[in-house]
Amino acid sequence: MILKKLYQLCFEIQERTWGGIVVLVTQNDGNMDFYKILKLKWTVVCLFTLLTLTLMACHEVPSEKNNFQENENKNKIESENQEIVVTSEDLLLPEMGALVQETAKSLVKNQIEVFTVAGLVDAVQNAPENGEIFLQPGNYQLEKPIILNRNVTIRSISSEKVTVECATDLCVFMIRGGAPKLKNLTIISRGKSEYDNAVFVENGTLEMNGCTLISDYGYGIHVCTKNARAKVDSCVVKSCGCCGIRAASNASGEFTDCEISNNPTGVLVADFAELKFKNCNIHDNPRLGIAIGMNGHGRFQNCVISRTEGVNVFVINEGEATLLQCHISDGQKGGVVVDKGGKGTFHDNTLENNVFEEHERNWSIHPTAGHVTGSNNNPPLKRWFVPASENE
Repeated sequence: MILKKLYQLCFEIQERTWGGIVVLVTQNDGNMDFYKILKLKWTVVCLFTLLTLTLMACHEVPSEKNNFQENENKNKIESENQEIVVTSEDLLLPEMGALVQETAKSLVKNQIEVFTVAGLVDAVQNAPENGEIFLQPGNYQLEKPIILNRNVTIRSISSEKVTVECATDLCVFMIRGGAPKLKNLTIISRGKSEYDNAVFVENGTLEMNGCTLISDYGYGIHVCTKNARAKVDSCVVKSCGCCGIRAASNASGEFTDCEISNNPTGVLVADFAELKFKNCNIHDNPRLGIAIGMNGHGRFQNCVISRTEGVNVFVINEGEATLLQCHISDGQKGGVVVDKGGKGTFHDNTLENNVFEEHERNWSIHPTAGHVTGSNNNPPLKRWFVPASENE
């Protein structure tokens, strides 16, 4: 029916076009030249034929297969007393169904459940990009470090404790590329030197959530080199032999809602590295709570820094500290000490019960310190050997 209407339309166009050409030839020559009219007639017929064929080609003619399918569907609908069950597959085009099946296979393939050390080692070596490795509860004692260099997640399968420890040199987990993730694990280094870390980030970006990090002799987390970055949330770094968290060599990191305790030094930032802490609790670290030097920069916001046998915050040798809305208390050798060449920005902080040789020492800004500024601190900034009238 549609094709017939298209043909009638083309025929009408031909007749009108032909009439216009005859009038045009008559007007120009004054008489009707049969040869010219015949030649123009063939031109119009050719154009008409081409237009018709084009419209026919563009018109989709239902195939016998489609007609058969339509009849089948019609018969199903007209069947009496027959229950019709529609599944999710019936609502998908074949291409969509294949995509759903492939996605389901991909999800299963990307998830690996592990029960043994051998299974963990094998899973790390063979896990696909963006794969997830689930560890059953237990203690996984490694013979050598786990090296991660691509996007893979290692996590506990439940809320029960999963411990991964290693007694060899270097570390338990070594990050050498990609963006791996560690979740809900207790990671312990049993090595015998300060370089034996629970986690060592050499390259790439590590994300950690809900982990506990311990190193008998070394660092809990060591982030080193300019291409190394750590993003840590809700983790505990404790009982490390050297330092809880160390960053150097232009490395960077962000720590949120973490607890750092019972390490000789809680946080060490040096050599142009930059670390940011927010809502963290840094306490009971015997030597220093925070140490910043050698052009390192540490930024602490809304953190609690307390109960250090030495100085809570110590800045020296071109190091720079930024403290915002922090509570700093019970430092046995001082609250905030900015020594030779150190720099600092301090706003809206509260300092209390920081002493040195039985004298209050909340602030100690050395005369040779670099640029130090602050406001709304309680008590105000106080410098060594500077009259009270010149203090904040």
